[in-house]
Amino acid sequence: MKSSKYNIFIENGNNVLAYNSRTSALAEVSYPKYDTILKILENPNNECDEKLKQDLFYGGFLIQDDFDELASIRHDMYRARFSTEILQLTIAPTADCNFRCPYCYEKDVLENKVMTDDVENKIISFIKSKINSIHTLSITWYGGEPLLESKRIDRMSEQIIEICNEHGVNYDAGIITNGYLLTRKNFLMLVKNKVKTIQITLDGTEETHDKRRYLKDGGKTFSKIIDNLYALVDIYKEKKEELPRINVRINTDRNNKDEAFGLLKYISNSPLSKFIALDIAAVYDPADVEHLYTLTLEEYSKVKNDFVDLCRDEGFQISNTLFYPKRVNAICVCDRVNTGVIGPDGSVYKCWEEIGDINACIGQVGNNTVLNLPERYYDYMLFDPTLSEQCSNCNILPICMGGGCPLRRSRDKVKNCELQMKNITSSILKSYQLITSSN
Repeated sequence: MKSSKYNIFIENGNNVLAYNSRTSALAEVSYPKYDTILKILENPNNECDEKLKQDLFYGGFLIQDDFDELASIRHDMYRARFSTEILQLTIAPTADCNFRCPYCYEKDVLENKVMTDDVENKIISFIKSKINSIHTLSITWYGGEPLLESKRIDRMSEQIIEICNEHGVNYDAGIITNGYLLTRKNFLMLVKNKVKTIQITLDGTEETHDKRRYLKDGGKTFSKIIDNLYALVDIYKEKKEELPRINVRINTDRNNKDEAFGLLKYISNSPLSKFIALDIAAVYDPADVEHLYTLTLEEYSKVKNDFVDLCRDEGFQISNTLFYPKRVNAICVCDRVNTGVIGPDGSVYKCWEEIGDINACIGQVGNNTVLNLPERYYDYMLFDPTLSEQCSNCNILPICMGGGCPLRRSRDKVKNCELQMKNITSSILKSYQLITSSN
């Protein structure tokens, strides 16, 4: 036997946390046992505590002499990347939006374009052509603002669900909406069509939100979104059927990071707290290289940590694994072969942020003509961090896989490796704190 190259040990008061980034195993051990572990890992073939040795092998801290961890990681990456068992589609029924948020990456490509019946039929036909080779179909409704086309979402959903039911395929759906049109009527339509997650955005309390997320004509939006949410309170109280989880996202930068905490307090003191989850996300702008208004990765990490602590103090449900450094294979929709983002004109992209960018288009739904795919597509699908000398020698490779977001790595030359390495200790300690505090 030999020691894994992905072992990480962290001192934690009177004990030591043992973590392996390939297997995601985590164990708490005393210092005497830690000393024994180090001796075993240094020379596994010596006579020693056989039970402890087997435990280390079970967690992946010890491996067989002939086991190639790097090859195993590469194998799992390509298996996930080129798997066709799950079809994951993001569908934008319109390229228009009723908002004009200044930080939105789509603001320059928004146009008054809606999906035609012809494109709708091609999407349905495409799904039918794939249905016999998948076990799960996942749909995310996107835009623009997708609820501008609520009738089309309703009609398409009914057809897609019927196809899945006929072929015994699992169906999963979600929607990303600004919340302005999330009326009771539209909410019940989404429930009927098995939408399980609804993401909306509030960028702080009323005054701050309305300065950042306003209508085309500059009109305010906060009170309308909140009224929509209050209109759902009685539905969640009755809970006669499985209801979607509503995730409120707060896009955060220097201008509203304090307001994120104000919104948390506002919701925690209202009936909305019973069915809403809160999260913050960093505003990303590759042009702001000096972080004049966007947060650095380190700053955002601290804000998020403080935000989660306050969420827990206020009684919101926090996942024990929120901070846990998880093993990844394929990172997102960008680097999976059986995924696509379909615009209202039928154009297909690999990433949500590419929608409307003709240079990133990889084809047209329903058209099997082989195109000259953009270089970025091949970078998404063929990038292999296990072939990099730096990555292959890194003990957090299985949770980083070359730097995070494929789009930002490829287009903007931005990686989050440095932050991952800096935060690995705090992430494990925070995870341990959440796990032990809930027991």
